[in-house]
Amino acid sequence: MSSFFKWIAVAVVVTALSVWFIPGVADAVEGIFQLVVLVIS
Repeated sequence: MSSFFKWIAVAVVVTALSVWFIPGVADAVEGIFQLVVLVIS
């Protein structure tokens, strides 16, 4: 289970960096994030 949380942490960091460097990525990331939250809940 801890590796799952490590993967989430890595994904969050990579996402934050990509959004920071490429502003256009933010909209796509938001859509993907909403999809993920929908699937989890």
